[in-house]
Amino acid sequence: MKGKLMVSKTIAFKVFAISNNIALFTSLSTVIVLVTIIPFKRKPHMRLLSIAHKIMWVAIAFMASGYVTATWMILPHSEGMQWLSVMLIAIGGGSLGTIFIGLSVMLVERWMRKLKWKKTRKEGANSYGKSQNSDVEGQNSRDRLLLTPATTSSGKACECD
Repeated sequence: MKGKLMVSKTIAFKVFAISNNIALFTSLSTVIVLVTIIPFKRKPHMRLLSIAHKIMWVAIAFMASGYVTATWMILPHSEGMQWLSVMLIAIGGGSLGTIFIGLSVMLVERWMRKLKWKKTRKEGANSYGKSQNSDVEGQNSRDRLLLTPATTSSGKACECD
């Protein structure tokens, strides 16, 4: 058996090899898509980013499964070492799960804010007959007047206190 892979016939190795390759090529594909500078209009660009985001989560899932199976293959399975496998997988899975849950909560909060914004925008447009942006545009023009430096009749900026 010198020079031959000892674990090549195990299920863990096959899962590792498949997960590792899928993770590599999906993450590489996502990186290539994200770093390629192609001028898109806003809607197709946002759709592309959304797809790339989902594919990146697929890559992360396969990286995690590859890591778990590699850890399973490498660590000894003797009676006194079982705690090490469990501890490493619990720490890795726990941190990844915490991040995933946190991001999911943030996403749901964003969806709720967006729904509320759409609802108030729709109600405001129906009750006033004008867009919500008119107040903002009016405020912006007033702010612009306040921030513009005062000028004299000759057109030069004056130093007013």
